Amino acid sequence: MVFKPLFLKLAIRNIRKFWGITVINVLGLIIGLTCTTLIFIFVYDEYSFDRFHENKDKIYRLGWNIKTPSETTYLAPTPGPLGPALINDFPQVEKMVRFTPARLNITFRNNSFGNLKSFSTDPGVFEIFSFDLIMGSQSQVLSNPSSIVLSEEIAHRIFGKESPIGKRLELPDLRNELTVTGVFKNLPRNSHIQFDALTSMDVHYELSGWDDGTDWYTSIYYTYLQLADPSFADELEQQLPFLINRYIDNEVSVTGREYSGSLVPLSQLYLNSDRRYEIGPTSDKRLLFFFSVAGLFVLLIACVNYITLSTARSIKRYKEIGIHKTLGADKSQLFGQFIGESVGIILSSLLAVYVLTVLLLPSTNSFSDKTIAPSFLWSTEFLLAFISGGLLIGILSGLYPAFVLSNFQPANILKASQPKGISGSLVRKILTGFQLFISLFLIISSLVIYQQTNFMLYGETGFTKNDMMVVAISEDALGSQVESFEQELLNHPDVVKATVSDRYPGEQTNRTQAAIRLDNGEELISNIDTYFVGYNFFDTYGIELVAGTPFSPDLRSDSLFNIIINRSSLRLLQIESDRPDLALERIITVFGTDGFVQGVTEDFHFRPFTEQIEPIALILLPEAFSFISLKLNAQFNAETIDGLEKIWNKFAPGHDFNYFFLEDKLSQNYTSQSKLRHVIFAFSFLAILISCLGLLGLTSFTAKQKSSEIAVRKVLGASYFEIIQLIWKELLLLILLASVFAIPVSWIFLTEWLGNFAYKVEPGVAPYVFGVLAILILSVLVTSYHSLKAAMVNPTDYLRSE
Repeated sequence: MVFKPLFLKLAIRNIRKFWGITVINVLGLIIGLTCTTLIFIFVYDEYSFDRFHENKDKIYRLGWNIKTPSETTYLAPTPGPLGPALINDFPQVEKMVRFTPARLNITFRNNSFGNLKSFSTDPGVFEIFSFDLIMGSQSQVLSNPSSIVLSEEIAHRIFGKESPIGKRLELPDLRNELTVTGVFKNLPRNSHIQFDALTSMDVHYELSGWDDGTDWYTSIYYTYLQLADPSFADELEQQLPFLINRYIDNEVSVTGREYSGSLVPLSQLYLNSDRRYEIGPTSDKRLLFFFSVAGLFVLLIACVNYITLSTARSIKRYKEIGIHKTLGADKSQLFGQFIGESVGIILSSLLAVYVLTVLLLPSTNSFSDKTIAPSFLWSTEFLLAFISGGLLIGILSGLYPAFVLSNFQPANILKASQPKGISGSLVRKILTGFQLFISLFLIISSLVIYQQTNFMLYGETGFTKNDMMVVAISEDALGSQVESFEQELLNHPDVVKATVSDRYPGEQTNRTQAAIRLDNGEELISNIDTYFVGYNFFDTYGIELVAGTPFSPDLRSDSLFNIIINRSSLRLLQIESDRPDLALERIITVFGTDGFVQGVTEDFHFRPFTEQIEPIALILLPEAFSFISLKLNAQFNAETIDGLEKIWNKFAPGHDFNYFFLEDKLSQNYTSQSKLRHVIFAFSFLAILISCLGLLGLTSFTAKQKSSEIAVRKVLGASYFEIIQLIWKELLLLILLASVFAIPVSWIFLTEWLGNFAYKVEPGVAPYVFGVLAILILSVLVTSYHSLKAAMVNPTDYLRSE
């Protein structure tokens, strides 16, 4: 028992004696643990999406697959009648609910409230999903055709302190007013479905004017099922083609398409969806995996630092160990002492880690577009994981030093100035090399990821995106004044060009079936993306025509669509890409109407760089407007925006002025890649910082360990350079070995990562050369102080004590 307080005193004494190395150890641990903790919080939050629903294990989302002879398209929305058919034909499907987007510009007491994130849905939505309905009945809240349910935030915004239940809201183009029948608590941030308001399906049917939910060939409904037993999901998926065959002609030879469906568990949707037209933003499981691995790397470097410096510090403690063993301490007591010291240092560091986590959480939220509440850091599950993780790291990090030190024999220790094998130099070299390997891997990866992200954010898209302002417009707001509004905008001195369209470059297109008439008289059925555009679309966006003429009122056909296609569409017409002129006057049938090809554009990236440029038909139909795009003068400022808003208010009083800049909107397509760039840069910096701390401490001990050898060499005439070379020789060898492993590993990883992009950079050798040089220069700079100090010391100071 006498050894316990003695061990505690010795631990404190050693910390004081070796305060420099202890500070380096603790600082590295704090940085590594803080980084890992923040990553854990981020990853935990990503995996928590949609797991708050009571029936999460029973809820599945239907997906819709369309196969043509040339491709297969995977859609998130499905046809309207698919869900009801499953309810009717399969008793194992307990409940079904569909969502379809609704554009609501509601009015209450002459005040307009637009830009609401809204869906029309089926009555059972609050019975399937665990959204908290605070006013109204779950089963009845959407049973009335004119009912609307609002979020708590929107209800307060519209009605203030008044009770919203029973209040009537006006909606243009709707025969009856909408009646507020319920209020739900603001949705949890970790729900992949987000909305401000819900209406009944009848509202959608009336507003659309063409859709009644029975068309099997239009996919605009997000369909969710609640199964009686999750094990039925696989069987149901296998039965879907047979059900579809009963309702539609599902033969490629007849329709050019083959339809099928698939089921995805609700808890997997957010991280595992690669379908088009998702209901909301999704994440990438591969990205989370990389975040986790990068965080683990930083933690490993911190732990390696601890192990390396702890074994190095043992050089000065061998006599202490020998005396302990001579006085009767057995191996288990010494083992426990060193494990205890390790755990003590780790637990002491946890307090600083916790404080830093609290302080850095707002920055993490801002960086990751999250709103993780500080209260999460007080939750039992977090504190339990935080403390138990710290204990585990402390034990694992202390195992090797404890094992090495507790196994020395007292006779060997006390009769030698430094017992053979006590330095553990081989293990320290391996661990230091591992640190350098990780640091080099992260540096090379960060450089290539930076190149690719810059390429996506600032690369040539084939259309003008700088100084492009896009304003959301609607017939409700402007009526028949769209042309007058456009002309008024063009009169503003900062507006250079303007055009209307139903979509803007970068937005998800309307993908439809096209019948393409070939030269030999045959008709090819294929999918094609479409835009409805105005006369000045190509001039405003700077899209180059390689054949034909741009749209103009003089050339508009009364009976046919005027169509301009891109160069990639030539393959559908079975025309060589270098002969776009042969496509002119060809007939393409879309939306049941024949159209003739008036021109061909150069390919432009109307989809993100992660996807190939596909065939697209740009159809002249300025009446189908949703946006007006403005090319602004490069010198525009806040006064320009104010002036444009005044013009809007003149034509659409009482309607919100909703706009965005195209460059900002397009950058959102690469949010995950931008996050990855920032994360890997941060991790590279932290990994290098921790490694430098370790090298600093290790060089100090190496210089002290070789002090006698250095003194003898100086007496024998060794120069400063030869002494420095003695210390740097091992470091340079470790950098060489780390490079041999890090370069091929990073090349394999980056090749795999770049394979996710249809358009990518060619990194070349520059990132690899720069990475090695960066590690080499940093390592030399960090170790220079102790190396020079050792080279300049008077040898008699060392030899006198020997």
